[in-house]
Amino acid sequence: PQGRVSGPPAPIADPDPREIIETGDLRLVRTGSPAELARQLAWELQDEPVLKTAWQEFAGCDQMAKRLRRLFSWGQAAILLLGVAATLLALIFDETHNRAVHWLVVATPILVSTLIAVAGRYAAGQRWVLLRGAAETIKAEIFRYRTRTAPYDEASTPAAGQLALAGRVD
Repeated sequence: PQGRVSGPPAPIADPDPREIIETGDLRLVRTGSPAELARQLAWELQDEPVLKTAWQEFAGCDQMAKRLRRLFSWGQAAILLLGVAATLLALIFDETHNRAVHWLVVATPILVSTLIAVAGRYAAGQRWVLLRGAAETIKAEIFRYRTRTAPYDEASTPAAGQLALAGRVD
């Protein structure tokens, strides 16, 4: 096809860009938001692996807490709506005595009871609260470490502070 050049690309004459391309760690940034770019740059420039690991732990707990909260909310809404539907179906059956409605009146409370049992068994409501608490505890440790407040204020070396953070986050 026209416009294509075969063979290796021409060498770069300017030594600075050539050095960056040959030895640098180049990463593409696909964002139009300056705030997102600033966040990504701050993340990439972070030179303390233990702090990066702590932020990743926080992000994992935070994401799971959000997912469980959504699941819990949907489950509670489904139970509530089916309970209202069961009442409405019972009123309709009382007026019509329709056989199909009768079976819906019988099946709906069974379904509601099953949903309540499943919700109790998996305890998404309790788990998301615990995960949210864990995420906030990790975030508090990160900020204590970054501001060098107790127990990180007495660390004799930066490595000692990093070890303390790693121990408290795990």
